[in-house]
Formats: sequence, C-alpha cells, structure tokens
Amino acid sequence: FLWLGFFCLLAPLATKAESIQSFDVNAEVLQNGSVLIAETIVYDFGDLSKHGIYRDIPLKGIVISDVAVSDGQGNNYAFSTSKDRNNLRMKIGNPNIFISGAHQYQIKYKVKKALGYFKSHDELYWNVTGNSWEVNIEKASFSLKLPQEIGLGNIQQDCFAGVLGSKESACSFEAMRFQSQRALYPSEGLTIVVGWPKGIVAGPSFTERFFDFLMQWDVYFIPVAVFFYLFFVWWKKGKDIKLNKTIIAQYDLPSDLRPIEVGCIMRQKVSTLDVSATIVDLAV
Repeated sequence: FLWLGFFCLLAPLATKAESIQSFDVNAEVLQNGSVLIAETIVYDFGDLSKHGIYRDIPLKGIVISDVAVSDGQGNNYAFSTSKDRNNLRMKIGNPNIFISGAHQYQIKYKVKKALGYFKSHDELYWNVTGNSWEVNIEKASFSLKLPQEIGLGNIQQDCFAGVLGSKESACSFEAMRFQSQRALYPSEGLTIVVGWPKGIVAGPSFTERFFDFLMQWDVYFIPVAVFFYLFFVWWKKGKDIKLNKTIIAQYDLPSDLRPIEVGCIMRQKVSTLDVSATIVDLAV
C-alpha cells in the first residue's frame, strides 16, 4: 500500500507541462517607416490535447495588417483575428483537430506607426513576446534590420525582461540582436528599444501624417469642422438682408407664393389654417 501511494503521488509529476520552447522574432524596418515582423514560436503542448494557440498583440498606437500564419515549412495554419480590448487576438489552429507535443508557428505581419520620431533620432520600442502568455517561455530573442547599414557606434539599444513595465535587464544585446538570459514566467515578456540617427528612415509623408492625425482626433475634429462649415453657410446665406430704404407693408400675398408657403416662412411651421387657406386659394 505504501508503494501504491508513492506512485500515486508521482503520477501527476510525470505529466509533461506545456511551455514555449523558443520565441524568436526577426524585424525589418522599411524605408517608409513600416516594420515587417516575423515571429517563430515553438510551442510544446506536452501531454495535453489542444486545438492551437492564441497570440495577443497590444494595439496601442499601431496598425497591424497582412497577417499570415504557417508552420515554417510552407503549410498554412487556419487562423482568425479579432480585437479583444486593446489587443489584436489571433486564434490559430483547426477547431476540429486536437494536437499535442511540440509545434512550430510562424506569424508574419506588417506594423504601421510603430516607430517614434524624435528631434535627435528615430526609435523602435517593441514588446517582443507580449505579456499575456500563461506558460513559461524558455528563451526569447529578437533581431532588427534597418534599411541601410550604419555603424554600431550610432546605435542606441536596450532591453527589459519581466512583467509589464519592469526595468529588469535579464537580457543581453549586441549588434541589434537581443536574447533573454532566463526563462520568462507567465505574464512576463521581453521588450527591446533601438534608436538610430535621423535620415535612415524617411517616415510617413505629410499626407499620411495628416490623415493619421484626423483618424486619431476625429472625435473632436468632426464636430469642430461641422461647426465652422455651418457657420460659413450661415454667414453667407443665413443673415437677414440689410436694406437702406423704407420698408412698405404689403397687404396682399406675393403673386408667386401660396398661403401655406407664406405661413411657413412667417412661423417656421405649417398650421391647419394655412392648409385651409391654400385650399380656398387653389379653388379661386
């Protein structure tokens, strides 16, 4: 009985837990300021049977497009995207198929408005892994490619590993290549920052910046624009005409107006009296 109890205690320990074996990201900054992201995630489901994974990407201030998901061998995964709070949620996997063990997911997408443009330099501040994973990430890495080669002395770089907002430097970097120095626990992630001199990236055009501004402040801009438009129309056509001569009362209806039209002009509404008078007028 003692041996049986011992093995019963060890049985749960023999179950292999799920984890992310590696989370590798390659990023390329384009001349126009967009960033191409390619994530390679090796997810080990262990002994569990699941349909796939969720990948949540924070959307604060950025726009993501051209999403594609494959296994890295040319086979595409079924996936769908949705917005969950302030995140873009990718649901990856076939709902009719259960899988277990290690599987590789290669996620590619384009990001706009990810760069920061400062007076002295341009910068990419990027949360590489996100902080919504509920499993350990055994190792994470990130590499960045710019539109042109520049000396490493002109590059500013740093990285952080831990919970959201953490300043813990449990990571290393060299030549725009970053690596976590320990496993990342649930709700922890890897964040990098890279700065380079002005002129390397052209950035968005004036038209793109203008429309981005409108999209960002449309809640305030549209009412103001409508107000000024209506004010302009009123200024041109809505004010009463000023006459520099004596106004003589006219006791007969204008020949080109019906009683209902005159009543509407005077009172800004139509009454039953106006309708009756118009019927009589039409009969005459």
